Amino acid sequence: MIKHLLRYQVDESTGETIPSNHTKRLQILQRTAFKYFEDLKELSLANVKSLESKTNLTQWFDKLQQKTLRDLCVKLELLEPISDMEEEEEQGESKEHLVTLLANTFAHVPSPLLSIYTPVTEEHVWNDSYPSWKMTLQNISVEDYLVRNFELFLLEQKYVFFETLTF
Repeated sequence: MIKHLLRYQVDESTGETIPSNHTKRLQILQRTAFKYFEDLKELSLANVKSLESKTNLTQWFDKLQQKTLRDLCVKLELLEPISDMEEEEEQGESKEHLVTLLANTFAHVPSPLLSIYTPVTEEHVWNDSYPSWKMTLQNISVEDYLVRNFELFLLEQKYVFFETLTF
């Protein structure tokens, strides 16, 4: 969860979330595959939704030879190019390693925040209990902070709901 929060993009002026650039990364993969690799023409013409899962990407990349995978990683700037001197030496990069690198880089990772989000329900509205903790941020983890903010959000929604009922 921490890894996701570190990559979580927020617009500094409005405070709203910025959409993920996952689709942009997949489009770069498709353009590179179309431009440089004859073996990946079908991948470059596939729809983005079919390329989101790690298993589908692994199936696409398993069909390729190790040299093609290495060249694709270099074109996508995931690995550095090999010099002539290094080419003679053993590389130590297996085909499985390259397939895993590409699949992990371009697979869609769902947001862990979506799993804890629940919309305001009737139970939240009519429940009179409220968080009994103090909001001291000196010794608080990121997860606790997010949970507390979510609970405050629910209280705010409850207040807005009751305010609309009274008018």
